[in-house]
Amino acid sequence: MIEVQITNEMLIDAREKAIEMGTLRGSMMKGDRNLIGFLGEAAVQKVIGGEFHNTYDYDIMTPSGKTVDVKSKKTSYPPKDYYACNIFTANEKQACDYLVFAHVLKNLEKAWVVGFYEKKEFLKDCTFIPKGHVADNGLEFKRDNFEMKISQLKPMDQIYDIIKAAA
Repeated sequence: MIEVQITNEMLIDAREKAIEMGTLRGSMMKGDRNLIGFLGEAAVQKVIGGEFHNTYDYDIMTPSGKTVDVKSKKTSYPPKDYYACNIFTANEKQACDYLVFAHVLKNLEKAWVVGFYEKKEFLKDCTFIPKGHVADNGLEFKRDNFEMKISQLKPMDQIYDIIKAAA
């Protein structure tokens, strides 16, 4: 897990992108989490490098041509290994090579890049959580999800050789 200090530049850039994006069709949070998403992407880009691409399929293209989709969550505390990382089952269709998960502190001062997983392998190894399921913390899932705990993700230090390998 890698802690990233959110800079003023990252915050300004993420706010501009969040405003430009507006509310996406089908958004559960009506665009309220766009800022968190863009800060998570900025944190991941700071850690792994690459070029930002705002596409449906992926967020970052690495120098080797590998594509990364960043999944971000807002958090009130530094993440623990037992915290969940989720994607909606609808994201199964996204064409990317890797998923990288980030947790962004609610006060927007820090983010943690908590781990990664090859997208195809994630879909095989994750746990399906159906819509309506109530988690231990009382959260009710509004959509079908795929989930892994942070402890199940691959540590970020393992991604460097992968993304630098020839495409």
